[in-house]
Amino acid sequence: MWRWMTASPPPQIDVLSRAIQSRAFERCGVILTTVGIYATNDSGSEVLRDLREGVERIVWSHEHVAQMHGFYANEERHTALFDVIVDFDDPDRMGTYEAIRAECSEAYPDWSFTVGLDSDVSD
Repeated sequence: MWRWMTASPPPQIDVLSRAIQSRAFERCGVILTTVGIYATNDSGSEVLRDLREGVERIVWSHEHVAQMHGFYANEERHTALFDVIVDFDDPDRMGTYEAIRAECSEAYPDWSFTVGLDSDVSD
């Protein structure tokens, strides 16, 4: 029996799941794909809300972006991570991905961004 949560999961779960995925790839060359558990942490912080809104504007300015999800930022460490899905019909998916990363870093030079390139595997 599934129990649906009415509140966001603790932020640490998102960080932990991403760390596990990164470590598995680094050590074993294995890409883990899972049903993601994403925690958000931008409520209550004007800085994080502004950051998220700015990043969203950058991401959605690209024609072939199908989705952005999993945004999580650490205000203390000035790190942010999120995933984007770039359509397969984009003639340069990696170019779009790299442009998003570069534009985020340029717009927020005091922040470090980790951007995941997800694939749309829906029907």
